[in-house]
Amino acid sequence: MATSEDARAARDAKLEELHARLTGAVEQLVTGDDWRRALEFAARFRSRSFGNGLLIAVQHFAAFEQGRVPEPEPTYVAGYKQWQSLGRQVVKGQPGYMIFAPVTGRFASSTPQDVASW
Repeated sequence: MATSEDARAARDAKLEELHARLTGAVEQLVTGDDWRRALEFAARFRSRSFGNGLLIAVQHFAAFEQGRVPEPEPTYVAGYKQWQSLGRQVVKGQPGYMIFAPVTGRFASSTPQDVASW
């Protein structure tokens, strides 16, 4: 049985791998055209952060090179349950793309009508 220390070590290893992929992706953005393509990609997937967009692009292109997906760029990105809600089924054995958990927050104002209170 895995202990909490083992689980933490496994999670830390995955985070380190993810960070290395993101760092590698940023290092590949050398020319203005590279940045333009990265920003255009990020604009198509506005619900994701720029970093997560880069991670998705890098992992999808690797899947394309391995022959696991037919196109070099994804056309739609969704979680497993989102795909099911759309009436689609993920191919058995197909790995998901790793991304960093989104940071979300809720802000409240005691006087929401006052723009300056936000």
